[in-house]
Amino acid sequence: VPRGTAVGAAAPGEVVFAGDVVGVRAVTVAHGDGVSTTMSWLGTIDVDHGDRVATGERLGSFGGGHEGGLHFSVRVDGRYVDPADVVGCVEVPLSSALRLVP
Repeated sequence: VPRGTAVGAAAPGEVVFAGDVVGVRAVTVAHGDGVSTTMSWLGTIDVDHGDRVATGERLGSFGGGHEGGLHFSVRVDGRYVDPADVVGCVEVPLSSALRLVP
């Protein structure tokens, strides 16, 4: 992911964390029914704790990470799960995926 690329919310919900974790900027959104997602390795954070966000709404921008990758995690009832089991994954060309985020 190129630095500065917009990072959007995976689904609607409430921002329950927006800040640094061991020097890495991250945003966590609670989506209801015990499901939350976290985007890490952000360069900027554009939301605050308590904000309501819509699917795709900008959380911040990518700032760098392990091998240039954005970290996306999913928790169900506080336990980390494989994101593919929750959100379903399909291969999407990067140019198409970038158009999904405002």
